[in-house]
Amino acid sequence: MQYLKTLFEAQKKLKSSDLHLYETHPPYLRGADGGLYPVKNYSALTSEDMEHIMKSILSDRQIEIFQEKKDFELSARLEGVARFRVNFYHEFNGIAIVFRMLTDEIESLADLGIPKSVEDLTFEHYGFILVTGPNGSGKSTTMSAMLNAMNKNRNVNIITIEDPIEIVHESKKSVVSQREVGTHIASFKEAAKYLFRQDVNVVIIGELRDYESFALAIDIAETGHLVMSTVHSEDVGSTISRIVNIFPSDQQNMIRMKLALSLKGIVSQKLIPRKDFTGRVVATEVCLHSPTLRQLILDRKENQILQFMESNRDVGMQTFNDHILEHYANGSISRDQALLNSHNPEDFIALLDEVDEGIKILNQEAGK
Repeated sequence: MQYLKTLFEAQKKLKSSDLHLYETHPPYLRGADGGLYPVKNYSALTSEDMEHIMKSILSDRQIEIFQEKKDFELSARLEGVARFRVNFYHEFNGIAIVFRMLTDEIESLADLGIPKSVEDLTFEHYGFILVTGPNGSGKSTTMSAMLNAMNKNRNVNIITIEDPIEIVHESKKSVVSQREVGTHIASFKEAAKYLFRQDVNVVIIGELRDYESFALAIDIAETGHLVMSTVHSEDVGSTISRIVNIFPSDQQNMIRMKLALSLKGIVSQKLIPRKDFTGRVVATEVCLHSPTLRQLILDRKENQILQFMESNRDVGMQTFNDHILEHYANGSISRDQALLNSHNPEDFIALLDEVDEGIKILNQEAGK
């Protein structure tokens, strides 16, 4: 544990989100720029090292489950250091372990750089809200900030179903009950079965991964509850396509109808390295419900949703290109990163050139 504690303290000092341990490799830390780097002056871990680390964290029963399922995840706290989400898995060389450092400090949506229209979504009374993005894009952080906004501003009963619990929320204006799959409830399906008897207003689901979880979440939203969750998908259009396509073909028309009626908003996001390499900024795409969006979903026209968001900026919607251009204009990200993360780099070049020209004119006027 002293070996781990030293690494955890380095992780905390460097503000690294993840610590990776692999057999035959030294420890790795996720850098502020998103890269994965070996920790200096640490030798490669042996199978005996990994076995010892595993036994210092997991109980005998947990080790049995891990050996049977080949994957195991839990949340744990190291006193005086931090809380962690810990994932164990098997790979070619042996055991691998990833420690995601969790924080009890909850940043506001504004501090995270999330648009005001996203906070407005937290005042919805029923329907379906999704936060999407690739792995490591900050979805859990954004959803936690949204939960915190509800908790501070509304008198509601909020129940979370998480696997595992990442950030602990103390009840404020709302009552917050956090339930961890495998600890407080056997499964999401079991938790969903009893929600209607628990006088719940808002249901927060850690992540939607499969057909069954999507079906249950949409059903809960349809019954007059507000449901929020995360999905691994790249943008708004691909999120809707993914949800529909995860269902059998004979159910897809029905799901389109349910989704069109219940969807309140989709917030897609990605993290982009800062130009000065001190961290990353969040770029978001925000799509809000409207009769037009409903019809686009029903008509299978996900490819037109980007244009729909571009024409509705005045009501709080925005595309990735909008937010990326804003970050580039204020000097947060480089031109290369702006192009790399844009929807359509070819068309985006002209917009970047306009920003460069505007900055050039401002500098000339300032020098007069």
